[in-house]
Amino acid sequence: MLRCTHLLCLLLLATPAFADPASLGELPAVAALQPPRTVAPPPSDAARARILWDESQRLENMDDFLGAAELRARVAELRPQDAHVRWRIARDLLHGVSSIPASDREGRLQTFETARDWAREGTERDAHCGECCLYEFASTAQLATAAGLPRSVGHVREAGETLDRCLAMPPTWSEPRWGHERGHLYYGAAAFYRMLPDGAWARWVLGLRGDPERAVEMARRATLVSPEESAFRAELGAALLCHASRSGDPAAGAEGRRLLTAVDSDVAAETPARVRAAGLLAAPDESCDDSEHHERVSWN
Repeated sequence: MLRCTHLLCLLLLATPAFADPASLGELPAVAALQPPRTVAPPPSDAARARILWDESQRLENMDDFLGAAELRARVAELRPQDAHVRWRIARDLLHGVSSIPASDREGRLQTFETARDWAREGTERDAHCGECCLYEFASTAQLATAAGLPRSVGHVREAGETLDRCLAMPPTWSEPRWGHERGHLYYGAAAFYRMLPDGAWARWVLGLRGDPERAVEMARRATLVSPEESAFRAELGAALLCHASRSGDPAAGAEGRRLLTAVDSDVAAETPARVRAAGLLAAPDESCDDSEHHERVSWN
């Protein structure tokens, strides 16, 4: 019988049974004993859209309208049924045209066409989107004045049909910087009716003709929506002078001159509205084809 000597007993007690090197291979790796690391899920489409939209708003606030439109096009991909995003892209593009050199005529025309396409996409998603209609009309009207004859004829007809639809469902959106979109609709309508030629040939060729009296009505509506907007008051002055020149109504001419004199004197800074008012007072005979940008539109 093997007797446990003092030394042997000490060795047996000091060596645990699992210390056999052969048994270590069966133990899991130390790393596997730690809890698994969690990987954050990618942001949702809604979260990505929110980030892009906030950045686009920052660019718009800095007057980088084309940059804002580019980011909002990515938002539109994430929100395929959102009409609001689409008309906001159209609006940014129309404002962004001012950063495209006048010499780049095709680039400007392409921007107007792209704005119209985005606005139409909005209408396809919401047939009652008044803002979508407004910017479809605005971009089409810009094409009509920029494309030149004979390309503009089709655009004029299309703009007139779109405008009728817009006036039947005026927009409701407003925000501090841009004011009421409804006012912009009436403002655009006033300029459209005022600047159309009034010759007998116009209805035959364009499908409609100038209507200064209707222009005055639309401009008055715009000033009722936003009476503080100097551009709207300048447009009413232009419409009144145009109406006076075609109808011979002295009261309309006098009212137009009073309004334009007030804009010229009330606005402290050298704003576009003030410059335009001064130009109209100096050359009232050009009131029927004076554009927002103080140029003339010729249909001859």
